[in-house]
Amino acid sequence: MIASRRNHSSELPPEVRREIGAVLRAARESRRLSQRAVAARLGITPAMACNMERGQRRVPLERMETVAQVYGVDPEHLERPPAVTRDADEAALLSAFRHMPEDERAALLALVQS
Repeated sequence: MIASRRNHSSELPPEVRREIGAVLRAARESRRLSQRAVAARLGITPAMACNMERGQRRVPLERMETVAQVYGVDPEHLERPPAVTRDADEAALLSAFRHMPEDERAALLALVQS
């Protein structure tokens, strides 16, 4: 459960909402889901899903847990992104890394650090 709902995404600065949206988009793409599929699972329009991913629409408070489950993200990330991202590519990389098995993560880190 989300610790504090006072700082709901509608009260967040636009750049933070965009970062949350980038995390959602990267998570959706890493799960190979279309915006239409996400929208159908959430009972919203594809345009609403698109606007959430662009940071133009807040994640509805009453659907926060469901949105997190459909996208496969931690519900906390819907209020604060897990890391500052610069663009969608970086967010996609971060999301893919989080979904990797531990052995693959270790191998990738070893490659990057060499």
